[in-house]
Amino acid sequence: MSVNCLIDTGSTLSVIHIRKFLSIPKSQRPDKIYEGIQLKLANGEIIKTMGQADFDIKINGKIWKQRFVIAEIDAPAIIGYNFLYSKNCKLDIRHSKLTIEDFEIECQKESQMSSIFKIASEQNVILPPNSETIIMSKVLGDSSHLMDAMIEPVMKQDNEILVARALVDPSSGRIPLRIANLTSFEKSYTKAHV
Repeated sequence: MSVNCLIDTGSTLSVIHIRKFLSIPKSQRPDKIYEGIQLKLANGEIIKTMGQADFDIKINGKIWKQRFVIAEIDAPAIIGYNFLYSKNCKLDIRHSKLTIEDFEIECQKESQMSSIFKIASEQNVILPPNSETIIMSKVLGDSSHLMDAMIEPVMKQDNEILVARALVDPSSGRIPLRIANLTSFEKSYTKAHV
């Protein structure tokens, strides 16, 4: 499973978001969950955690084992000081590069990552007249760095089809989409045309 991680030298520990952890298939999750700890955020707020688990991290083909705290955070995952220190990492902020042991990876500023995405239906859809339904749709592009997103209302075909506003988690690349047919006629759409 690929995860965009925030590199945070101010975070003592490495942390994974609870939803990201739960999205890992059970067969691929760590076998053992260690006792949770409390995390103190930069603003002084203390948050409870679900526990801690050891994960294999693969970066540039090399694998390391790292313990992550499982908690509700503002990113899919955080690579904290504990990993950076133990791997003798060097962060070149000016050139957006992180050196881990003997290789360099290029980092991307969060502000440079896409935050607006199109979505497409994963299935053919038949909408009965004057009805609404929920369909699964896919995010076009890499949204794995986002934990929360807003679907904005969109009217299609002279206000006949409404796509509802919703708060969703697009990090898996799939989201439920609520659509309504406001006409007295059946409407049909093929994949990727919502």
